Amino acid sequence: MTREADAQAQRAGTLNDMGRHAEALAVVGPALLDHPGHVELLVQAALALDATGQWADAVAHGREAVRLSPDDVRAWRLLAHVLTRTGALDEAHAAARAALALAPHDPFSLLALSQVETARGRRATAVEAAEGALGLAPGLDAAHLQLATALTTGRRRPSGRTQRRAEQHVREVLRDHPHDPQVLAELARVQALRRFRMGVPDLALGRPRRPRVPDADRHRPPLPTGPARPSTGHRLVGLAHALALLALVGLSSPGLATGRTGVGLAIGSASVAGLLAGLAAGRPRTDGGIGPDVATVLVGVDVLALTAAALLSPGPAPTVLLGLPMLAGLLLTFIEGRVRRPG
Repeated sequence: MTREADAQAQRAGTLNDMGRHAEALAVVGPALLDHPGHVELLVQAALALDATGQWADAVAHGREAVRLSPDDVRAWRLLAHVLTRTGALDEAHAAARAALALAPHDPFSLLALSQVETARGRRATAVEAAEGALGLAPGLDAAHLQLATALTTGRRRPSGRTQRRAEQHVREVLRDHPHDPQVLAELARVQALRRFRMGVPDLALGRPRRPRVPDADRHRPPLPTGPARPSTGHRLVGLAHALALLALVGLSSPGLATGRTGVGLAIGSASVAGLLAGLAAGRPRTDGGIGPDVATVLVGVDVLALTAAALLSPGPAPTVLLGLPMLAGLLLTFIEGRVRRPG
């Protein structure tokens, strides 16, 4: 009879390894009726129940397995895993510690502990346990994925360096499993951290919880976020335009007939300084605002107009013509700094 139960447990294990968990349950269900105390059947049943989302039943089978075989490391770490799924984190932590007490150098027990600590929001200890598992088994895919999860899950957003490190571990697994949906999903989650702030960790799965969007709101346009504010670059480039326009008016007045070239060059230098400051502070904006290239052209036109006014001593009509590009540049900078374009 024991030999028959062992054979059924082995068959269920093969089906679980192949991802055919419903078939595994169909095997272990009748077998457990005949052999209720067979630990391996209980373990395989818990694995299949966990994979099919029946976590309460998986916990019951796991508890029975550790009761019948308290020295079974795999039963303890499986119990820790399914308890984490249900949110019983204190009991899960105790089960993971029991597994480690029996096998301190077992990488899978360390991974079970890392999962529990991730779900508890304890990033440092979760990362330490996952790193320990990876040190014991450098080629273990589960260790790479769990370390990526531990690095990027928690109430505080991880740094950019930590995010890149997590992505490297996921890509290490992706090299051997380029089409695995779980690995691809983990890569997408880690990459999303660079663009969005994730929510608090889900206590059952140890993964960030994303806010649900009602179906009625999916196609609504985004609400306005308030008036846009000009960047520092916009203000400084606008100041450069204003200085150039004032300089042109001053150079065209009779009171500056003497030494107007020196005055024009001085004020033109101030305009160029304003341009450089604007380029340093005003990078190209994601909402379509004025960029450094456009600012360079606009203020360059100002400098040319100032030079012409200083050297040629134009009359009123040419002065107006020279001032139009400056006024246009000033208005364009102001408008671009106030209007937020859709990205």
